[in-house]
Amino acid sequence: ISESFEELVFPKGDSDAVSISKRDVELLQPDTFINDTIIDFYI
Repeated sequence: ISESFEELVFPKGDSDAVSISKRDVELLQPDTFINDTIIDFYI
């Protein structure tokens, strides 16, 4: 993951927006456990 990765907020400005950090994205690698943030983003 690039060092220039910035936090991703979707949908931006929404009260129920989900923020994805660099660490959250790193958890998408094989043999790692995803966290609640990734699940919330998917839903």
